[in-house]
Amino acid sequence: MQLAYKLTAIFVAGIVTDFLVARYTRAVTEKRPLFAACLSSVITISNLTLLSLVLAWTENAGVMPIAAFAGGSWLGTYFTVRGR
Repeated sequence: MQLAYKLTAIFVAGIVTDFLVARYTRAVTEKRPLFAACLSSVITISNLTLLSLVLAWTENAGVMPIAAFAGGSWLGTYFTVRGR
């Protein structure tokens, strides 16, 4: 897979992950334990999978995958918080 596609996928995954974390936080504050528990599991699986991919891809691409994920996380947090 080309580097640009990998970086785009990681960037989008960062956006989605941060959106899920925001939803999880909201579920916790609204005392919705089942929804929060389900989101927690999804977030854990996605974070560990993404961590593995990012670390594997940094071998060939340097810090670019890390920067792409951080940028996606920033954007995901910004739009989720701004949207409220």
